[in-house]
Amino acid sequence: MTDIYQIITDKIVAQIEQGVSTYRMPWHSRQHGASELQLPRNVTGRTYRGVNVPVLWATASAFGYSSPIWATYKQWHERGCQVRKGEKAAMVVFLEIKRRQDRRDGRWWRRDRASADCTRLFRLQRGPG
Repeated sequence: MTDIYQIITDKIVAQIEQGVSTYRMPWHSRQHGASELQLPRNVTGRTYRGVNVPVLWATASAFGYSSPIWATYKQWHERGCQVRKGEKAAMVVFLEIKRRQDRRDGRWWRRDRASADCTRLFRLQRGPG
């Protein structure tokens, strides 16, 4: 089984170790009146959150991608695109909360159970062609 936590930690550490001559916060920089670094989002329009944001930013930075659009292989395929053979995916984590009600001692109790899983995403530039 893949240790997603270690993979994400390694990616973040690699970006830090690369360093830069002058530090700037890219999410505050302006280029042509818009933020140079946009929140990554899925082809459905939903933005990614949490640790997925810096992971996708780091992946985009490493490959020089400018579009903030990401999708799974299946999502690209459903849109008539083909991921190029040999392309590497970015791994992201998602949390699924399963809710159920349980009756104990004559009372209803709501029990939430969270499970983390990972999925692989490809960048817009990777999708077509």
